[in-house]
Amino acid sequence: MNTNMSDLDYFSKHEIMKLALNHKVKYKLRLGLSKKIKFGIEIEALGTDFINKLKDKRNVYYYSGNPAYKPSDIYGGNKWILYHEDTLYDECSSQVDSSSCMFCDSLINCEESFIFSTCDGGEMASPILKDNIKCWKEIKHTINYMKSKVDNLRINESCSCHTHFDIGIFDNNPSLLYNFIILLAENEEILTRFYCGEFINLRSITEEWANPIKPLIKNAIINGVNTNSYKSLIRTIYRGYPKMKEYSFDFWEIYNDYYDYLSNTFENRIPNGTLSPAIIQNNIMLLGFLMQYVVEEKYDVERGRYNIVNNVIRDALYVADMLPNDKLKLDFLSQYYKDGRFTNSKKLVRSKRIFY
Repeated sequence: MNTNMSDLDYFSKHEIMKLALNHKVKYKLRLGLSKKIKFGIEIEALGTDFINKLKDKRNVYYYSGNPAYKPSDIYGGNKWILYHEDTLYDECSSQVDSSSCMFCDSLINCEESFIFSTCDGGEMASPILKDNIKCWKEIKHTINYMKSKVDNLRINESCSCHTHFDIGIFDNNPSLLYNFIILLAENEEILTRFYCGEFINLRSITEEWANPIKPLIKNAIINGVNTNSYKSLIRTIYRGYPKMKEYSFDFWEIYNDYYDYLSNTFENRIPNGTLSPAIIQNNIMLLGFLMQYVVEEKYDVERGRYNIVNNVIRDALYVADMLPNDKLKLDFLSQYYKDGRFTNSKKLVRSKRIFY
């Protein structure tokens, strides 16, 4: 079924919420996304001897250089890319210093006098993936392997699980890409709660690395954009040279032609870290189908622009109705509502529900 949930009466909407709160998201071997959609995931985590325990895995390529300068061609193969990530923090909130990680013998001492190895965490970045049985099995296998090999494997408020999407589905049409960006900005508050994953709030570090994009897009709507090309669109949105790692949805790679073998990608920088394959899959599911919704010209972009400029906030059912069937809508709403709680805590607060 494909129920238009946002048009239901109050009592029916309440029943939908109850269904979502009792719904379990199941890991699938196929979502039904367009074959044009390609993506990649980045899994950040902490654990004892993280790098050394993972770097010898058969389908892993260990990159020992500065992750900020990774050459784009290392993503062209079928291997996962493993590297140190110097933005990770240990449980005592002392930042992990990767400057001496190659030696694996240096210790740091945080303000609370806990001692941690400098090689206590890192990032695994996937090869290019598609919505097929092979890729979904590979994701699950990789996460299970990490859990079995790395002692004390964990995520905390410094860890993320970002996703890159190829924009080939927009078929070199800057107007379609612009419409998609409008959709993201219009619904940013809803998407942000969803991408908290199994937590009910975002990690505090997003304030530094994933600023809300809505104010930027509101300004672009008011002042106008150039949709003659992808580059002119991104340039006029950013009003100058787009800087890396600033916004919730980041488009700098489109502007800079980072990948030679993809049609360009954007990055979803919101999601909290997770070691749950079901959450990772649900994260990909949502943006993938939102891209398709725009391509199928179902999105009312004029209403989206109006809502952004006039600060109109829609509810989660508005986004749910962009998904193609009721099962996927409940998958979205279940992760969005968590257990129905909210928090103003600066620290991550896990949902009371047993997730997935």
